[in-house]
Amino acid sequence: MTALAGAPLAREVTPPLREVSSRAPFWGVILLAWAAASGLFLYLAGQRLETGVSGGPDDYLRLVQVRDFLAGQGWFDVSQHRLNVPDAAPMHWSRLVDLPVAALILLAEPFAGRANAELFAIMAVPLLIMLAVMACLGVVTRRLLSVRHVPAALFLMFCSPLLYLQLRPLRIDHHGWQIALGIAAVAALVSLRGRRAGALAGAAMAVSLQVSIEGLPFAAAIAALLAFHAWRDRAQTDGLLVYLGALAGGSALLFMLTQPAANWGAAWCDAIMPAYLAAFGASFACCAALRAQWVVGLVRRGAVLAVAAAAAGAALLAVNPACAAGPFSALDPVVHDYWYVRVQEGLPVWETNMVLAAMVVCSFVLSAAGYAAAIRREREPEMRARWITMAALFASAALVGTFVLRASAFAMLIGIPGIVFLLAAAMKRAERVRPPWRVFPMLAVLILFVPYTPGVAVTVLESEAEADDRTARRAVRSECEAPANYAELAALPPSRVLSPLDGVPAMLTATPHGFVASGHHRNNDAMREVILAFSAPTGSEAHALARRRGLDYLVVCRDTNEMLTYMEAAPGGFAEQLNEGRAPDWLQPVGEPDADQLVRIYRIER
Repeated sequence: MTALAGAPLAREVTPPLREVSSRAPFWGVILLAWAAASGLFLYLAGQRLETGVSGGPDDYLRLVQVRDFLAGQGWFDVSQHRLNVPDAAPMHWSRLVDLPVAALILLAEPFAGRANAELFAIMAVPLLIMLAVMACLGVVTRRLLSVRHVPAALFLMFCSPLLYLQLRPLRIDHHGWQIALGIAAVAALVSLRGRRAGALAGAAMAVSLQVSIEGLPFAAAIAALLAFHAWRDRAQTDGLLVYLGALAGGSALLFMLTQPAANWGAAWCDAIMPAYLAAFGASFACCAALRAQWVVGLVRRGAVLAVAAAAAGAALLAVNPACAAGPFSALDPVVHDYWYVRVQEGLPVWETNMVLAAMVVCSFVLSAAGYAAAIRREREPEMRARWITMAALFASAALVGTFVLRASAFAMLIGIPGIVFLLAAAMKRAERVRPPWRVFPMLAVLILFVPYTPGVAVTVLESEAEADDRTARRAVRSECEAPANYAELAALPPSRVLSPLDGVPAMLTATPHGFVASGHHRNNDAMREVILAFSAPTGSEAHALARRRGLDYLVVCRDTNEMLTYMEAAPGGFAEQLNEGRAPDWLQPVGEPDADQLVRIYRIER
């Protein structure tokens, strides 16, 4: 951090655009930091593997999808055939995320065997994504500040718990890809100009949206920012048009390459579908009028942009009006109340636990203060414009992240350059203290700026009971996901199983069985059946479900959050009976009954 402490600020800290430091030191810093972080993250992943837990529900199901793909399931068929038994469950996931995992498995399998090849792939893919994120963050930091500030930016990135959760080894769901593609678009907009910036940003966001529709607000924010620049300056029209063209054209191409023809007329709103493609195309077509000679002056150009925005909305409504209500508007009320609103990563920041909320809020405040200070102090026009662009992108991401916790990781990432600016200023002030006493203010600055600090402070302040409860819940979930707990279930012949939603992805990975539903929303009707069965006062609903679907076994893990939710809904009901080991007569225990057994397996007598 010594180089950072001595770095100048304002005009001195932002070299002229023609003065770009040599690439060798830059990439050396990136690769060295990546190697160090990879070693630490692999060590932590090894500790997780010792417990038998290799990921979260989406990571488990992603691995199952990859296995099915390698076993011959079609490219266009992303449905999960072991869910919604005896039929199949539709999925909105993209094959694009499966490809790197599948490729590394195929590459390593001849040398290591299938099990080790899978382990290698789920370790390596997140680390490669992390390398891409680090490189893009480094590009942004170097362009806004200097190469000397890149280590500080990477240090802050590694100290962000939410970023670690999304980029750590074993994390193979789509969130890491979204973060990487989002920061790639940011890097393009900050480090390039005109058509090249628009083309790269548009292509990155087209891939991001194909991976997950969750990136749509940020894609719209980039379009709004470029539209503002095009409104003020006719010379920047090409950047907007190329971005919209790359977004619309790239999205349409990827849609055709990944979606079967049968889905081209589907009404889903949770993935890029014709309604969104129509909106992208309409906005691009209308914005093309900005090139016309008669479209001069702020009023006319503003009118064209307003028409483009209205046309995008009209096209969306014309193709599929339901998408105006959001991607989850079709959820059954039961699924919404018992599942959707209880998924922590989808909650607003103020509804999560205090530790996470403190880290997110403090990070956002520091980033905003840093961007405001940088814009105020910068005097070189083009560099000031870059800071303004970055601040605007951060503000849009932070707004989304405030309302959806999982999006806050990306917002924290693109807020890092603002924090680095403040950190450099604080270090410069600390340098004024005579040695050896200056070490104390420098340490204080580092402690205050590290993202972990607010969470640690809240942990110290919160009650011991709250901390113990959170730790206990985490421990129960980890134990329930450990494949060792399902060895007895895995030994049974392939069957149809009823189980609460949250544990199903781990069981899909560890056993050959089929299940009614997991926590994945396109299987809406089956999710509703499972919720109603476990939240009922008696087991009659579950027994009827078993008869309808020809189910063979029922499996529960005691004391999970989901089981407690059902127990709160119906005190003394079916979930509480199962949790306490008091199963009705139509459920026969498999194996020797054990009061302390965490996972309980019952044979269903239909």
